[in-house]
Amino acid sequence: MRSPRRKPKPVNSLTPELRAEVLAKMDGLGPTSFSTGVRIALLTGMRRGEIFAMEWRDVNATSGRLSVSKAIKGDGRLGEPKSTSSIRSVAIGGRLLQLMENMRKWQQKSLPKKTWPQHDFVLCNEKGERANMNTFEHWWRSWADDNGWPGLRFHDLRHSHATMLIAAGWSPKDVQERLGHASVRVTLDIYTHP
Repeated sequence: MRSPRRKPKPVNSLTPELRAEVLAKMDGLGPTSFSTGVRIALLTGMRRGEIFAMEWRDVNATSGRLSVSKAIKGDGRLGEPKSTSSIRSVAIGGRLLQLMENMRKWQQKSLPKKTWPQHDFVLCNEKGERANMNTFEHWWRSWADDNGWPGLRFHDLRHSHATMLIAAGWSPKDVQERLGHASVRVTLDIYTHP
């Protein structure tokens, strides 16, 4: 006998105004790994582990796409993404592409020379090593609380991106493919309500 389907948790999504405010505050922080991670989440809907696993070779400036083929797991290890559907190519706009290019230039100028060209992480610490997701999570919670948004989870940025796509008229199938959900049913269960 199959167990009954779980009801999805309510989605916490930023309003367009709040989304713009978060992006403006990130712009004020400059090209840091953490502010870049927030921008990537809001502008692509990628999962935290996918963002932290990204290397510069996953960024195609010519086509304006990010390649998602790996993820950082909860235990900090690099591994496969959540599902085979999570392996995908995500289109990005000129604004994010320019922000990422600024980040790369800042890294090349600011990181110790010995880390280049071995360094390839988009989000890294001051030594050029992959940024720590736990440190980021602590920073995010403090930053959200300090800015008047207590309880705003980083994953809510992913939800905000999906909600924005749906409001813009994207089909559930296109949203599913962009987010890397295992099926369109998952997308519909999360983002549509009776």
